[in-house]
Amino acid sequence: PIIRDNVLIGIITASDILRLLGSGEMFDCLVTGNAREVFEVPIRTLIKRDVLFTTSDVDIGEAASLMLDENVGSLPVLEDGELKGIITERDFVRAIAD
Repeated sequence: PIIRDNVLIGIITASDILRLLGSGEMFDCLVTGNAREVFEVPIRTLIKRDVLFTTSDVDIGEAASLMLDENVGSLPVLEDGELKGIITERDFVRAIAD
């Protein structure tokens, strides 16, 4: 999550980073040993501003359904517009295993 003044303004996921690394120009940089150029890509170019989120009063089943429906691996949890946490696929696995 990207936060400014306790307010969620965007998100960058592992999928976003992998998509960048697999893109033509960046992939070529990695293959040719020019990884430094990849690490100089500004973070702001990866930020997604339209963030899917949930609130702490939503039950686990509803959050899981939302994640499945929207094909996302995590959901920021907001209260009064402020980020309070993030729920991930791993959290669901942990809950089932416990």
